[in-house]
Amino acid sequence: MPLERDLVVRYTASAFVDAGSLVGDNRLIRELGTVLVPIGLSPLPMGFQQGAIVGQIPFAGFASVDGLEQLILTTVRFDFNFLGRGPKSSTTPTWAQHVERSAEVLELVLTACGRPSHRLAFISEEIATVATNEGLDPNAVARLLLRLPPNVADPLAEWVYKFGVRVPREGEVINSFAEAGHVHGSMQGSSFEGVRFQMDANTTPDDSRARFGPDAVGRWLNVLMETAAESLAQIDLMVDRSDD
Repeated sequence: MPLERDLVVRYTASAFVDAGSLVGDNRLIRELGTVLVPIGLSPLPMGFQQGAIVGQIPFAGFASVDGLEQLILTTVRFDFNFLGRGPKSSTTPTWAQHVERSAEVLELVLTACGRPSHRLAFISEEIATVATNEGLDPNAVARLLLRLPPNVADPLAEWVYKFGVRVPREGEVINSFAEAGHVHGSMQGSSFEGVRFQMDANTTPDDSRARFGPDAVGRWLNVLMETAAESLAQIDLMVDRSDD
């Protein structure tokens, strides 16, 4: 059986727009509040996040009372996140449930700002922990994925396996990336060790046509989710330990 990914780090659905700064549009922020507060997302104080190249980037946002759902507006896109804070439970959304919720939120946002999106993206980041997966050895997973020579000693301090493909889907070219790597961390005061899986599927960034209106967001997020799942399945096949 594939490894059980028992911790959710995050699910993210993004809609990119060509609009200059969305953060500084106070009218838009107020209008978003009128449509987002009724579905459980309240305004956050304006803040800044560190950009990779341009330094600090202003952002505005909305969040659920428990902070697990967040809609973040930066200068050129909307990110709707589910943030994991512990082991999966009956209340943790699945990929499909997050996509359904993301479609609801992003459709409202794009309608409010009156701008279609030129690019959509879906990211999931989950962890299969040693504690939940009996007998899981991250070094053994590394040897399956990386085909390491026998003289490379255990344990490995760090490793990452990653691949990317471009997949045609309904007139679009979808970029799909899959990544697995050894991880140590802590969540809610408890430490863990395991294998981190990240999936990223997005519509091609070199097509700047504003082609994803509010009515298209849900369908295309499902296409991205299904494409990401195909990439994850390839890694699952490689690390399936059922024949051990």
